[in-house]
Amino acid sequence: MKKIFTLSLLCLLSVAAAKAQLKITNGTQEISNGDIVTFNATEIAEIGLVECSPKDPTITNVSSERGTLKVVVKKNSLFDSFDWCGITQDCKPMDGGTETRTAELADGDYRTLDLHPNFTFGTYATYSATVTVSFNGTPFCTFMAQYVYADPAGIEAVSADGASSVRPAGSDLRYSFAGNALRTLDVYAADGRLVRTATVQGKGSLSLAGMPKGTYIYCVREAGKKVLDGKCLVK
Repeated sequence: MKKIFTLSLLCLLSVAAAKAQLKITNGTQEISNGDIVTFNATEIAEIGLVECSPKDPTITNVSSERGTLKVVVKKNSLFDSFDWCGITQDCKPMDGGTETRTAELADGDYRTLDLHPNFTFGTYATYSATVTVSFNGTPFCTFMAQYVYADPAGIEAVSADGASSVRPAGSDLRYSFAGNALRTLDVYAADGRLVRTATVQGKGSLSLAGMPKGTYIYCVREAGKKVLDGKCLVK
């Protein structure tokens, strides 16, 4: 019994030591395991630009010794697009769904995440990634970094092919098509699952009621050919 207690105490001390090795912050706020950190994009309509390039979160070595920092970033949707500039200061697009970077940190040294979403002006969406941080081979913290590009006028997404349009409105996806051709309107979850489908014509709406909050992809096809697609946000 005494041996089991000793082993349990050593495990607790090891966890405490691991937690004292790093400090992860967003500004003045410390980030803990399981947290969601949100960054809001700024729309600069005059030049058609979306600005969302935060350096935070910042990861600091507070262990009083040199160590190896390992950061794994996993995109939460295949549709999300990021440039990763942090940890190694090597700014590159994330081509895969998961990427890993490492850096040697002296006591008091730090690295910033510098994960930047590639939003398209006028296409409102939320991108997110799961970030796992380890130090000297020991898992330290996992959190979610979320980047939101919302329409300042309150419209989540608008796309048009010149004669047609699809526009989220409350809990509906409203559509307007020229002519009377039959079209298929499909709505996909971020993981690619088809969650809504309808055969549409002219003007009308497809209900999104009851769907979980998050970003969805809609796609309009005519005679099997895609004529329109975009993203919408269910709040």
